[in-house]
Amino acid sequence: GVSDLESQPGLADPGALSEGSRLPDAALAEVDADDLRELAMYFEHTAKDYDEALRVATDGLALALGKAPDAARDFEKRIARLRAKKSRREGGCRR
Repeated sequence: GVSDLESQPGLADPGALSEGSRLPDAALAEVDADDLRELAMYFEHTAKDYDEALRVATDGLALALGKAPDAARDFEKRIARLRAKKSRREGGCRR
């Protein structure tokens, strides 16, 4: 479950998840995790804006924790992938 995700090494402290967020808590309450997933996918695959995709995915994870275990796992994988892509891009290595 989600508590398993929270105890895994490398998962950000849920309280710190919104640090990079630009969405206020009230806005997160009005947004669905699926909407944030689609938006993160847009920024990752279409706009190629990995920083923005990471921010949106982080908001999605914050929203999904404790409410939607499958969505939380998806966001956790997405965040790891985005960090890897950013690292490759910043290192000058591109696939």
